[in-house]
Amino acid sequence: MSASFFETLLVPDKERPREEPEVAANIGIQLQHMGMAHWSVSVIRRLRDAIGRLNPKTILEFGGGIGYRSAWLMDLFESPDHQPESYTIVEEGSRFGIIIKRLLDRYKAESWARVVVGDPLIMLGEVKAWMAAGKPDDDPPLPPSCDCIIVDTLPEKQLSLLDSALSLLSKEGVLFTFEPPVPVGELEENDPSVIDFNAWIAWVKNVQQTHHLAFTPLHEGTLVTLMSKA
Repeated sequence: MSASFFETLLVPDKERPREEPEVAANIGIQLQHMGMAHWSVSVIRRLRDAIGRLNPKTILEFGGGIGYRSAWLMDLFESPDHQPESYTIVEEGSRFGIIIKRLLDRYKAESWARVVVGDPLIMLGEVKAWMAAGKPDDDPPLPPSCDCIIVDTLPEKQLSLLDSALSLLSKEGVLFTFEPPVPVGELEENDPSVIDFNAWIAWVKNVQQTHHLAFTPLHEGTLVTLMSKA
């Protein structure tokens, strides 16, 4: 795979609307009232455009929140040409999980989309054990092979989640995440934000040995895209 794949995948899709879908806009207002952070509109819009080009069959999203990003994707999936076979959203908070479930119900996606509530690292460990056991009859908590994975979590949890989630990527699967914020100001080396960012830089250098990476700077964030070299 050459850099041209990412160049094609990650450019804006001018045929898609730039404005927020109505459902996503309403959720965005709720986020403002709750004071919750989320990926910026420009980052999510570019993610939506990329997934629209990929047309993945199996999608796994970590960090559903109250469904803002998911609402953008559900708007895309309303087109039969883009609807995946499976879309799993992982959210740690049970209250947020209920909100996402209502979102999926709104789009009548019960047959192909679901929300799973719980610790993502524990679930990923269970999938690993399931695969090691020779794939017994009971189903794993998460799909063991995904064409598209989205990772959104706190910076201090991001690298552990990425390392575990990468093992679920299909041969030509693509993973999307975000670049942690660059520390600003005169900070000590033991400041948590400095430690997290230095760990991110070290992780990127290491993962480049096995994966192709692309960094897409956008308004209020950088979208990071990974795909296996194997």
